[in-house]
Amino acid sequence: MTDSKDDWGKNSRLVLQSLKKLEYSVNSLNERIGALEKQLCAETTKERRIESLEGWKTDCESLMNKRQMENVLKEMEEMKVFKTRATFIFSVIQAGIFILVFVMKFIKFK
Repeated sequence: MTDSKDDWGKNSRLVLQSLKKLEYSVNSLNERIGALEKQLCAETTKERRIESLEGWKTDCESLMNKRQMENVLKEMEEMKVFKTRATFIFSVIQAGIFILVFVMKFIKFK
């Protein structure tokens, strides 16, 4: 009878050891699965961003091609030059008016 109890005790210890090993393995696998899920989520997010950018690029390209963009940039440069000239001419005219008003007031006092 004691031999069967000893055998039962050894068997139960072996079973417990096997269960602990299995539990450790399952926990390890769960951690790996969790890490893989995080990576998959990050990759999915990146993929969505790329798709969004591709859609935006396609929309921009459909609105204006390269040649039209070059024309717009050329027109913008021309507008900058015009703005500079107009500002200079306006300043010169204002200075002329100021001098004219000053001279007119100076002439009235004499």
